[in-house]
Amino acid sequence: MVTKIVNNEAEYGRILAQAQQLLDEAMHLQDKLSARYFDWYNRHSLKSDSNRLWNKLKEAKRDLLTAEQYYAQGIFSPFIPCVKILSKIASGRLGCSGGLPGNRLG
Repeated sequence: MVTKIVNNEAEYGRILAQAQQLLDEAMHLQDKLSARYFDWYNRHSLKSDSNRLWNKLKEAKRDLLTAEQYYAQGIFSPFIPCVKILSKIASGRLGCSGGLPGNRLG
């Protein structure tokens, strides 16, 4: 019985040390991420992604897809929330020159 308790304490100590190591690594990664320029990247990516979508829309003319189908084609950055992209596609507010035919998508 005593041996089992000692073994459990050792196992607990090992798991606790491993958890602390993972927390330290998470904090380190969070610090590194704070130095990344995701906002800048997303703004510039959205411009070029919008232009790619606009070109697809001009080519499609009559056979337009839904906003979800265009999003599923992988045109847009994975760092921009899906809901934000879908609402911009559906409303036609992607910032393309000439505007998007938002009322035809949906």
